[in-house]
Amino acid sequence: MLHVMKRLILSLILALGVAAAAAGQSFSLSYAKEMPSFNGGGIAAFTQRVQEALVYPESIADGREGTVTVGFFISKDGKLLMSKVLKGMDDAFDEEALKAVRSIAGTWTPALDESGNPLDWYVTVRITFKKPEHNEQA
Repeated sequence: MLHVMKRLILSLILALGVAAAAAGQSFSLSYAKEMPSFNGGGIAAFTQRVQEALVYPESIADGREGTVTVGFFISKDGKLLMSKVLKGMDDAFDEEALKAVRSIAGTWTPALDESGNPLDWYVTVRITFKKPEHNEQA
């Protein structure tokens, strides 16, 4: 099982490197002594803000619920780059998840290596869609 996980991680790193090269970006992944943080609250604070900004797609009439996983880089200078759906539901949900992730304004502090130098870091967040509650009046 450990061997399979190592191969999966290496495949992901290779795929991200190819994607970064195609986009004209250069990223390196390494050990982080300190993870990136969003407005001083970490990834959890960012995910909460995304959930607050999330809009249930109007085109979905069946009330489906589920999760979309989005990945992105936090660059050395604290910018959110190259957001992409890693595991989606369908186009409507995927587009809304990306829109919410990209719409959140805030300050990222990049990951830091053992010497305190900023690092490019890859982050994944799970965005949960719940069917909207309608207030019905009697």
